[in-house]
Amino acid sequence: MKNDNFLINRFLGIPSKAILSEEGSIKIGKTLSIYGVVSFLFNIIIFAFISLLLINNNIRRWSVNMKKSDFKGIYAEMSEILGEEIVKIIHKHYKGQQVNFPMKLYSNEYVENYIIENYSEKTVREISRTLGYSDKWVQKLIKKYTLKLKQNI
Repeated sequence: MKNDNFLINRFLGIPSKAILSEEGSIKIGKTLSIYGVVSFLFNIIIFAFISLLLINNNIRRWSVNMKKSDFKGIYAEMSEILGEEIVKIIHKHYKGQQVNFPMKLYSNEYVENYIIENYSEKTVREISRTLGYSDKWVQKLIKKYTLKLKQNI
């Protein structure tokens, strides 16, 4: 039975005299043409290259020439600060949710460890600026943590 798919055979590099058997295998004859093998490999490489271009183009499609005005509300400000890709990730995971950011960035445990490790090396002002607290509050925390350490000894 002769194969009727001439264009597919040409793309795959199958010689025109090849015969498709009933089992689905291809009988080429006595010799496999070098043209057929090279054509097949070349077409696979071209196909892979075109596929990669299409995938890459699809990924970049969203971020081509985007401006701040292309984003809505808070996303516009976030895109300036964080960049488009990070804003898209945030949108993907948190869209529709109301998010409230606490005034203080660090946990109480981190603040305690930071003060314990740095109060002998840094000034109260340096510690307070790093942690975002007032000098008075850092002094109170230092007293609290030193008392705590003395009680544990």
